Amino acid sequence: MTKEEEKQYNEAFNLGYRIAENHPEIEELITKANGDSPIFDGLRDGQQQYIYDLDRDKELDSERSKEQEKLDKKTNRLTWLNDDRLKGRDIAPSKDKDIEPEI
Repeated sequence: MTKEEEKQYNEAFNLGYRIAENHPEIEELITKANGDSPIFDGLRDGQQQYIYDLDRDKELDSERSKEQEKLDKKTNRLTWLNDDRLKGRDIAPSKDKDIEPEI
């Protein structure tokens, strides 16, 4: 691949990615397009990369939500710390009051 063809491929790849991301109605035309040039190859490869990234992001989101669910279950044991009984209460001793009881 010459430098000019490489440049065309890269530009077409980025364009194919953006088209797949923002204009799914045009995406189908790219899939059906016949041609053997760096431009067509770049458009198709950019589209495929977007689909791959989209699938990967979905998998990562699914994994993150599972991890968050596990964390929520662990922290659920400590929810009594956030209980309404403690809201509004100052659990730390006041600075102007002595910790020692008066005798």
